[in-house]
Amino acid sequence: MVHFDPWPGNVFIRPGGAEQARITGLIDHERAFWGDPAAELVSLAFGGDTGPDSPLLTGCAGAGGSLDPGPALRHRVALYQLYLGLLLVVECAPRGYGEDHLAFCRRMLADAIARLRAMG
Repeated sequence: MVHFDPWPGNVFIRPGGAEQARITGLIDHERAFWGDPAAELVSLAFGGDTGPDSPLLTGCAGAGGSLDPGPALRHRVALYQLYLGLLLVVECAPRGYGEDHLAFCRRMLADAIARLRAMG
């Protein structure tokens, strides 16, 4: 399952050192879907680096996962960024978000489109 909204407010963590800290719960699943784990990188990027040398991907590999940081992954992530940008635009009216949020969504969409065009 891809949560697709794992910002810190939606993730419960049992505190502890690097070896003892554990995720104990996730809330707010309205964007969740069964699919490509690479999609999580889009939402997680709001909280920090999700690049090939990031602690996130290092932790993923340490837990037995793998995400090849090659062109296919970058293409998929750009498509997921476009998808999330569209979701955020749709949410603007029902959630009462203002012009600042809509401007952020437009920048996110423009960035995703530019990245997809650059990939050819």
